[in-house]
Amino acid sequence: IGFCLNRNFFMEVDNLSQGAVSTGMQDDLREQQEAEEQERKRVRERFVEMLGEDFVDAPCLIHCEVDALLAAKQNSDEAMNPQVASIIAKTKDYCSRNIHTRTPAQMEVTRARLLERGVYPFEIAQLCDLLPENYEEARAVIPTLGERFDNETIEEFIQFSKFD
Repeated sequence: IGFCLNRNFFMEVDNLSQGAVSTGMQDDLREQQEAEEQERKRVRERFVEMLGEDFVDAPCLIHCEVDALLAAKQNSDEAMNPQVASIIAKTKDYCSRNIHTRTPAQMEVTRARLLERGVYPFEIAQLCDLLPENYEEARAVIPTLGERFDNETIEEFIQFSKFD
């Protein structure tokens, strides 16, 4: 004799078991979220202490983005002071030498992926412009990453930031 159980039976059992467990799980989840929020606040306070309030949430551009903006400025019909034009040309030359084969479109994708993972804008700019080879180098040149992420996660960030 076999048992004939319909889908509703399994759904009811599932709902009952989730109800019994969900209260405890909700408490655990709430505690975890509170701990994560406290950690975010602690890290933000440390950033403010180290960098100043203005810099923590400031938008940061990567060399390829600066290069594109300066190229547009140079190509505009706007008359420029020769001294300003010289500074723009020198800055553009520097950025052009350090682009590392990225386009602004690629950077948009990279930035979005890293922001989703909780990387701050200034850390993204450093990752993409400095191109650390491994997590040790990344932690050395961007110490704030090492305070918030494990080595494996930092390696993932390095791979996100590379476009060959």
